[in-house]
Amino acid sequence: MAETSGAKKPAPAGPADRISALPDAVLEHILGFLPADHAVRTSVLAQRWRHLWKSMRRIRITDLDPGKYTAFRNFMDGILLFRDPSVALDEVELRAFLSYDGEGGWRACVSIWIQHLLFCQAKALTITGNVTLGGPLFSQHLRRLELCNVILKENSLDFTRCPALEDIRMNWCILYTTRIVSPSVKNLSITGRQARINKKCYGPARRAGGLASWFHKV
Repeated sequence: MAETSGAKKPAPAGPADRISALPDAVLEHILGFLPADHAVRTSVLAQRWRHLWKSMRRIRITDLDPGKYTAFRNFMDGILLFRDPSVALDEVELRAFLSYDGEGGWRACVSIWIQHLLFCQAKALTITGNVTLGGPLFSQHLRRLELCNVILKENSLDFTRCPALEDIRMNWCILYTTRIVSPSVKNLSITGRQARINKKCYGPARRAGGLASWFHKV
């Protein structure tokens, strides 16, 4: 019997949501490849996505606007405060060109953020931007450290409290220190036209034999 003209046709089925059908561990792994602010925004997609970002094993802070100091600081504080502390971090990337350093400014905040991330057992840490590190890092789990456009002062290159650290890479960094100390480093790379030891410290190290005498394994 021919279909009458007034009969309603069923609506076409929408595309299947195959991503939401994946296990939580897979979704958390995928979220780790997104910039952190984008990963957090997925919490509004559905009830199941609300807390997934809190268990990411990779945190990438790469495209926030550090010029908006208060918003940037609040975001960093929030992501560190609300993530699941029982989930160890595999990798952290902090990429921001920071300029403000007034009272309670970037230097103090960045040091707190970095040490908190290391407390979360981060195995790899990448820092890019005009960030100043003025003290040693503390981590039993850190294995790889990459720094770019970072100013290193005082004993910031004393890695005696990072017994698992094996790989250090520095590019376009400025070093106000006379030596690197580590019990475990196997690979050390210092590159870039601006990768240099400050002149106030470089002379004695160069006369003593250059980089080889500047690096001390304990």
